[in-house]
Amino acid sequence: MRWDWRIGGILICAVVVIGSIAPASFADVSNGIPNRVRLLSAAEQVQSTMKSSKYQHTTYVDEANGVYDFDCSGFVDYLLQRTSPDALAAVKYRPNRLNRPYHQDYYRFLSTLRTEDNGEGWLAVARASDLLPGDIIVWLKPNRTNYSGTGHVMIVRSNPTVDSIRENEMDIQIIDSTRSRHGFDTRVNGTNGVGIGTISLALDATGKAVGFRWRDGASPRVEYTRIAFGEVGSSTSAMYGISNSYQMIVYVLATVVAVCALVGAIRIRKLKRAKSAHTSSMSTGGSKSV
Repeated sequence: MRWDWRIGGILICAVVVIGSIAPASFADVSNGIPNRVRLLSAAEQVQSTMKSSKYQHTTYVDEANGVYDFDCSGFVDYLLQRTSPDALAAVKYRPNRLNRPYHQDYYRFLSTLRTEDNGEGWLAVARASDLLPGDIIVWLKPNRTNYSGTGHVMIVRSNPTVDSIRENEMDIQIIDSTRSRHGFDTRVNGTNGVGIGTISLALDATGKAVGFRWRDGASPRVEYTRIAFGEVGSSTSAMYGISNSYQMIVYVLATVVAVCALVGAIRIRKLKRAKSAHTSSMSTGGSKSV
């Protein structure tokens, strides 16, 4: 095999170029789409493809036929399992018959988060005004004795806006699974389950969320309770299930292989030249007369 130094030059250039762009490329692949966006995208896909949905505590999904039956936490569990399983695994829960996190487990977890990445794939969101599409809202059951509902967990679908009438409240479109409709809700004709609606969050003087209106302006009163927000951060498994560290290992190995191949080819070329020179010398020496 004849070695062409032009090919060698191309190989060297390729190694240099890969070395300069590969880390950035891998970062773009794994972190180019925020996990909260992927979470919302999965929620929107359920909403757009479902043919029937029912609110129930036992999760039942038949994707082929568009059937999605959940309660509120079952819906969020399902979405996290599909998009960020590491983040779901970080939400510790007390033993229960469904063997998965409930809304109160999300509250306990999210209320202890810091605003920087905590290494478990989650970030805290400090204020309602900081919420972005794909973030999570959870609240506990209000304390008043005659409140008939439970706590709730949901996915933010739109950026919060200040209510046009009540300046201390923010209106937020959300997507969730629920038994009763929110304001401006897609669940019509007595249906329940997965849908899109609008809630309001009441804020105190510091901007902290202290209560909610279930049906936005249609609810006559604010239900005061404890509320927490969270975002699925960047510490979960990277996109396509390949972590940054694994990608870097693959890159390093590929570079080493390319360099070794180049060095080997050069060495083989030198050995062939030496062998050719030796053969030529022997041939010339043997033809001389004594």
